[in-house]
Amino acid sequence: MEIIISFGERLKEVREALEKSQTEFAEIARAAGVPGATRQSQSLYEKNKQTPSADYLAAIAAAGADVQYILTGVRSTAAPVLGAEQERAGYAVEVLNKEEQALLDNYRHCPPEGRAAVEAVSVSLASGRKKGKGRAA
Repeated sequence: MEIIISFGERLKEVREALEKSQTEFAEIARAAGVPGATRQSQSLYEKNKQTPSADYLAAIAAAGADVQYILTGVRSTAAPVLGAEQERAGYAVEVLNKEEQALLDNYRHCPPEGRAAVEAVSVSLASGRKKGKGRAA
């Protein structure tokens, strides 16, 4: 079962993955010239009680936030390189080339049994490269 989370919850998730407090995140926007950027406004965004401006979203995107994910729930394939904490949180850690994007798109359009087959082949091939270095899905 897929759990659908709100804009505010995704915003909070991204902020926490970037290891920023509400005050620090608001300061990023304020420093970029976004009027009204305060800890209180950040809290209201995260509670879905206010909607941030495009300027706010541009400011946090420049600071490494995956705004596509915040808005849509779909992670961006062009997310910036992030640290280990963000990698553990499931963020993209590098930009995918066209072949990688095509493979990922094909995988996402497979039925469950197709995904299982792709994962098994992937682990097997990666394991053959260096004994024990394959990564299970």
